[in-house]
Amino acid sequence: MRNVFIFIPDTFVIGPIGTLEGFVETWNDTVAFYITNDKFLPDTSTSVIGFCSDTAPSVTVSKRDSSWMHINNKNGHITVYGLNDCCNKYNCITYDYNSFRKSDLCTFNSENYGKHFETLANVVQEKYAQKSGTNGCSRSLFCFILVVNYILLICNILHKILLYLKILIFYSATALHLFQTIDTIKWVLLTLRQKRNITLTIGNIIVSKIADFLFGLILLYFVLEREAEFIEFVQNTTESIIQSLEHLLNFLMGSPVGLKLNFAFNKTLGTFFLYHIALWRAFLHATSPLLRLGLYLLIIPGAFGLSFQAALISDLITFSTFHVYCIYVYATRFYGVQIKSLVSLWRLFIGRKYNPLRKRVDSYQYTHHQLFIGTLGFTVLLFLLPTTFLYYAVFTVFRLFLISLDGILLRLRYCLQRFPIYVTVLWIIDSPCVRGAVKLVLKNNEQIPNSTLYATLQTLSLWQSILNTLPKILVTIPPTSWKFVFHSVVMGSLL
Repeated sequence: MRNVFIFIPDTFVIGPIGTLEGFVETWNDTVAFYITNDKFLPDTSTSVIGFCSDTAPSVTVSKRDSSWMHINNKNGHITVYGLNDCCNKYNCITYDYNSFRKSDLCTFNSENYGKHFETLANVVQEKYAQKSGTNGCSRSLFCFILVVNYILLICNILHKILLYLKILIFYSATALHLFQTIDTIKWVLLTLRQKRNITLTIGNIIVSKIADFLFGLILLYFVLEREAEFIEFVQNTTESIIQSLEHLLNFLMGSPVGLKLNFAFNKTLGTFFLYHIALWRAFLHATSPLLRLGLYLLIIPGAFGLSFQAALISDLITFSTFHVYCIYVYATRFYGVQIKSLVSLWRLFIGRKYNPLRKRVDSYQYTHHQLFIGTLGFTVLLFLLPTTFLYYAVFTVFRLFLISLDGILLRLRYCLQRFPIYVTVLWIIDSPCVRGAVKLVLKNNEQIPNSTLYATLQTLSLWQSILNTLPKILVTIPPTSWKFVFHSVVMGSLL
């Protein structure tokens, strides 16, 4: 005999005569009867799985499924029909109807609590959504869908324009953030149009966007109130950075920490880099009158939130430090050529040579002239390497600092888009929406004598609630490969 489970809502009242709404699921050795409505249905309904009356009817419930049940409205006794024989032994579970109806499916972990409760939660919520949609105003629903389709049309147009300007997305943090925001809005609108309900994930996105907008307005008000102080702070900071670099280069052009460097080569590199820093200072002084205009540019993304302001600040930092990036490229290329040349010439001493056709290092017999020229070149490059490395190290540190600053701004934008304010508030007030842990309690039901188990949903931990409701549509931040960074710094590759 197979195991029989019967799931009855705790709000179900036995007494009136009527039919039971639900469905039957059959697994290998299990038959489950789910009553998904605490109200009785008319006899013509297609989702009837049983009857509640004083005597069992003599006909089956459905042609497609011969399994059905009967509840005696006098004493609450349950009988199951349609199996191999009449079944009087079963496992009756009373479940918390409101908790299963209001719980968001994204917080319900079916892997830990089985398919029975997952199926029950899916059907109960689907039935309630259909019932709410039927009782809703059709005119309001039509207006809602019309507005959603109109906004989707605008998002699609902007999306195609940004796709056409791929180079702008690749080099501009503001354009990339706008592109990702449009994708997120499209996903939210499509989900709302399909489900016509605000889930926890959608609620997280909407509330985070509102918070992002408010933080942007607060920062904008703070900056505009102290406009002169802010501009003076930016100019003083930029000038102090330039002066620090000049002092550092002058220090390197001498005898830093007692190192005996190649004087002519050191003087040439120092003068070359000082010239570019002077160009950078002239560029910043020439664009300083535009700093006030750039400050007012914050008003435009300020209408969209703090995340857009962070993206614009990232673009402004990249633009204002372009000359420093050029110096870094010069130093890196020069250092990389020396390192690769030294590695290649080192193979000369051990009789090895790189084979570009087979992409491997093979043995090779060098001539005396090749050995002499290779040894001479290796010696020159080796003695010039400390001087090159000093300048390369300085601008590599500066480059890593700018990359770290850009990463902080990127993570700030990412957190503002995914900050789980909505779920956190629901978790604090213990809302049924964030419940997903099934709890079985031994509890007798007065109406149904054979019912001894009561199933309810417990609130998940805050961390689990946040992880289960994070938006999946947003682009995640790629992890930093420290191995790649270390290899690039050592071998002189661009970061």
